[in-house]
Amino acid sequence: MNNLTNRVYKSIIDKILRFALQKIPKEQSQLFTAFAKQYYTHTDLETLKSRSAENLGAALAAHWGLVYRRLPGEAKIHIYNPSLEKEGWESKYSIVQIVAEDKPFLVDSTRMEINRQGFNIFFGNIKLRRDKQGKVIEVLPYDAIADKQTEALIYLEIDKEANTETLNKLAKKLEKVLEQVSLVVNDWPEMRSRMQSCLKELEQNSPPYDPEDVAESKDFLAWLLNDHFTFLGSRDYDLSKDHKTLRMVKKSGLGVLRDETRSKEEKPLTELPPEARRL
Repeated sequence: MNNLTNRVYKSIIDKILRFALQKIPKEQSQLFTAFAKQYYTHTDLETLKSRSAENLGAALAAHWGLVYRRLPGEAKIHIYNPSLEKEGWESKYSIVQIVAEDKPFLVDSTRMEINRQGFNIFFGNIKLRRDKQGKVIEVLPYDAIADKQTEALIYLEIDKEANTETLNKLAKKLEKVLEQVSLVVNDWPEMRSRMQSCLKELEQNSPPYDPEDVAESKDFLAWLLNDHFTFLGSRDYDLSKDHKTLRMVKKSGLGVLRDETRSKEEKPLTELPPEARRL
């Protein structure tokens, strides 16, 4: 971890700050200074040396503009090609900047969405205190124990894309990814609870099948519940009386399966793999 007592590191941060503060309203300068020092906490010295302080300062100021006001649950994404005329800096890459509540899968899911493009990535998280309007009023120490939501800051440099429409489409896709991550994380306890209910049902009302198969099923569910499975989505289906059709139970979807618009309300059992049909 970088240490602000390191003279070389500190001198680079001070230089970046001098450039960045020129782009920040004076009333935000104190908050921004605390933000900047935490922003680069996990950035190695060689990376900082390899970039111009002007560009690092401008990128930092742009990310702060995204961070400064954010409402609860909101994910903010900015994808752009910085120019000297508009932003006061330029890059050989297209820039992706994101701020959102820090959650599992966030970074990997973002990277997967653009994994066909070569990019370098900076990722960090930060603790902020905001007012009711979503404005930053305090930057908390990195190791602070606080009841506030830790926020994730993602900075990506991707292959240069001059087509604005293509960048807008990428932003929409990333918005969808972040939305799905939130659904998965928020619904995880309920999905886990449903599997626990299935296990309990097997234990209390054993079905009329081979006892060894039932025991194996119970062991398997218990193993999955012991943090050996990532719950992404869950949905209930009813089996028709003739055992030929599965019918979706409306509004039973959780996680990525909350959205029912792209799913069939009925599905012939023959569409399932033979192993699933035997169950």
